[in-house]
Amino acid sequence: MAQITFPAGLLSGTEPWTLYTNPAPVGREYYTAFWWKASTPWQGDPSGIDKISFWMDASPGPVANLIVMMNNQNQAAYYLTVTLEFLAAANGHLANSAGSGTVWHLFGNVNGGNYVIAPGTWYRIELYFKGSTSPTARDGIVRWWATKLGDAAPTLVGNYTNVNFDNPNFVQFMFAPTWGGNSGVRKTETDYYWIDGVRLSRP
Repeated sequence: MAQITFPAGLLSGTEPWTLYTNPAPVGREYYTAFWWKASTPWQGDPSGIDKISFWMDASPGPVANLIVMMNNQNQAAYYLTVTLEFLAAANGHLANSAGSGTVWHLFGNVNGGNYVIAPGTWYRIELYFKGSTSPTARDGIVRWWATKLGDAAPTLVGNYTNVNFDNPNFVQFMFAPTWGGNSGVRKTETDYYWIDGVRLSRP
């Protein structure tokens, strides 16, 4: 089990710790799963963004392509969301999403999405994706589930089958739990993430 400390004084938009792996061979279809918990109380960033895990493709520049996060941008509760950040592929057509240009936050499209996650509770988070055949083909897949500790079965949160991806292969998976979205503030309390039971696979 890994414990990640977010110390008081941490600047918004930075992460206190990074753990990554570079899968070989690289590809465009992967599945990841892990157990995760945030401490309670949890001091969220004013931007409403608290990132958990990242998948990165081989595009040039500092682009984090698929980001799992706890998101309270427009609501009081934290939702388990997936953010798409690409250089060319746009996804404004996806249901229950928010964003602009090539950056879109997906809130889920199964039973209304908007899966609430509560700090202080363990969740098993699963993510499956398959890249589209081109940046405009709308045939990529992003699917994610959450299992609250004690639940009998996973809850499917998002099942998008019309996603656009950039062309490059995915080359890195990492936990780089960035606190916030560059809002300019600093943490005033020390908080934690815990991560355990990580699995990564591909066809």
